[in-house]
Amino acid sequence: MKTVYQDRIYKDSKGRYFTGEYLKNQFNIETEAAHEHGYKDVKLYAKTWDKYQEELTGKNIRCNYSQLFQQDARLILCNNLPEVFPEMWDYIENGDYYDEENDTYCDIFQYYIIDNATAEDLKKHTDNIIFYIEKLDLYALGVTHWGTAWDYVPEDFTY
Repeated sequence: MKTVYQDRIYKDSKGRYFTGEYLKNQFNIETEAAHEHGYKDVKLYAKTWDKYQEELTGKNIRCNYSQLFQQDARLILCNNLPEVFPEMWDYIENGDYYDEENDTYCDIFQYYIIDNATAEDLKKHTDNIIFYIEKLDLYALGVTHWGTAWDYVPEDFTY
């Protein structure tokens, strides 16, 4: 799986941005055929920071959840974290656990302990729920989807 920084970025006629992997997994559009489906190739391998950097900076890119994580990201499943540290809800650093409009709390189905670099990257580019538990000196990711492989879960990434 290519990360957002390693994948081709496409733009549709409505000005929305997508990764090649997202188009492939969500719509079964192979990268080579994206042009036939109306997608313009905006940028090859975003990590090169070439002439398209200005166009993409601050833009929302639709990708797969798995593309949010760099290849060296460290995630350790730790679903009992709320039992071990119940006051962790006071330490949300990113994302919104409570939906004021609907007066509901989102469900978190899995908890991962994540490394600092991954936490900083997620906080910078996404609205995923990230906890920092100072007492334990660790970051945790709250995953709000269940039952679907991460390659097939749509996610927004702000470049």
